[in-house]
Amino acid sequence: MDKSGANKAGIDEVNGTRAVPITVWLVKYLINIVEQDHRAIKRLARPMQGLRVA
Repeated sequence: MDKSGANKAGIDEVNGTRAVPITVWLVKYLINIVEQDHRAIKRLARPMQGLRVA
């Protein structure tokens, strides 16, 4: 999540109604962890897309 005020306000509003609050990590390169996690899936799915004719 970026440092957008709207995102923080939305999370704060949702956390006000939940028993267990949502924890938000403000890590600049967190998306890299996600990309590494599904690299194998992308490698398998790419050849299954077949030939694309534009």
